[in-house]
Amino acid sequence: MNKYRWAEAFSGLLATFLAIASLAYLLFGLSYNVATSTGRNGTESMLQHIQPTAIIAFCLLLVAIIGVSVGAVCHSRTQNPFWRNVLVFSVSIMVLFTLIGLLSIGPLIAPSALFAILALYLSYTSGPSKTGEGRI
Repeated sequence: MNKYRWAEAFSGLLATFLAIASLAYLLFGLSYNVATSTGRNGTESMLQHIQPTAIIAFCLLLVAIIGVSVGAVCHSRTQNPFWRNVLVFSVSIMVLFTLIGLLSIGPLIAPSALFAILALYLSYTSGPSKTGEGRI
């Protein structure tokens, strides 16, 4: 594998790591103070009050995140167009979720979406030719 293929695989894996870390922070890390009707105070995480439709959306986003890493690594190793299609679909879903959640979770997953776009771009590059020029 040349350096473009290594960069493609690394970008895909980094995008997956950043997205999973962001979602874990969102679900488990954020806590806020609550007061009950009995006067007790405490803290709760976001996971304790998540709606079922949000669970479905998070699962779809998680499948897309995993698809980015699998698509980038498998395409960088085999150059099979199927894995590039997996990468295109997964990056599209990630960018769509980033744009839809721009005012809520979008800023958390935006860095991972940018690395996923970089992995997609690198999957379309073929590296330098024998004349030393890169082709797209």
